[in-house]
Amino acid sequence: MDSVCKSLTEDTDMIETHRSRRREKLSATVDADLLETVDRFVADHPEQTRSSVIDAALRLWSAEERAQAIAKQYDGDNGVPPDEWASWRSIRDAAAEVLLTKPR
Repeated sequence: MDSVCKSLTEDTDMIETHRSRRREKLSATVDADLLETVDRFVADHPEQTRSSVIDAALRLWSAEERAQAIAKQYDGDNGVPPDEWASWRSIRDAAAEVLLTKPR
């Protein structure tokens, strides 16, 4: 829980730093148990708000979406012919060999 609190504190600091950024109002229907958990957390951490918890959750979701998009981009051949992959691999291997065998 300490890492969550630290993350939320950093998020709050970032929000304070960027106070001039426009914030949008959001209305959402959420699971009652989740909201109860958030409310308990906010009660135990007065420097936090429901909004800061939602901001942190959305940042985590956004990071996961980016990670999945990157993974998808590198999965499979993406339509690149096998001989082109082989050419790129040989270029990569040659560059690595040059870098790794340079005298220091």
